[in-house]
Amino acid sequence: HHQRRLWLPYAYTPGGTSGSPTYTDRNILDELVGSDIRDSDTYDKIESQYRITGGTADSLVGVEPFAEDNLLVFMRHSIHLIKGISGSLLDTSVNLITKEVGCVSRKSIVQIGNQVLFLSDNGVYAAAFGDLYNLRGVGIPLSEPINPIIARINRNYAQNSVAAYYNNRYYIAVPLDDSTVNNTILVYNLLNQGWESIDTASPTAWNIQDLIVGDIGGFSSLYVIGDTGSIHIIDSREDGVDRIAVYAGVSAVNYPI
Repeated sequence: HHQRRLWLPYAYTPGGTSGSPTYTDRNILDELVGSDIRDSDTYDKIESQYRITGGTADSLVGVEPFAEDNLLVFMRHSIHLIKGISGSLLDTSVNLITKEVGCVSRKSIVQIGNQVLFLSDNGVYAAAFGDLYNLRGVGIPLSEPINPIIARINRNYAQNSVAAYYNNRYYIAVPLDDSTVNNTILVYNLLNQGWESIDTASPTAWNIQDLIVGDIGGFSSLYVIGDTGSIHIIDSREDGVDRIAVYAGVSAVNYPI
């Protein structure tokens, strides 16, 4: 959601009637469409439709608001910037930022200050803002110092990786080694400008479905959401022991860190 519009992948054509709607797959993976202002149910498929990488084998992964009236579009093999979306969309422009890197996972995209962090095929990158309107891709991955760890990410399931920004750190959960679920959290400290932790839980059923920052009692906390309904708080204990309940409603078990 940006500039009072909802931005979505334009993958299906609606049809049928109000009582019996139909949706036809357009077999197009690189189109984006924006809703009318303050009306998330109405879309102008002519004025508000964007074919980002027509003619190439690329697909839409995610979008991220940038500055006042710009939208960053992360494709699988490239990054683009749509300018001028605050009012009428007749004067917007789509600019290619880089074809050198793309994004693997939508939920790995996190904006932190003047940069956007995301997971690519080559590791975690940080796209920095030179000024409000010029964005440049960083040639060396942010994760270059931990390349042996990045190489262990299961590429077949990397699209399920999730990330969050909390306490001056970028947390990203990835499927390491032969895992088909997110079983490891990599932690990058933005104050120290370095990777400081690799957190892996021993239960084989542990699946980090999402990372969410929320408030409790007036204090912000980072929550891990499991795919079986369990919810955990990151960094809530100081005694060197993790307490993990793999399934909701099951008592937590102690695991040494």
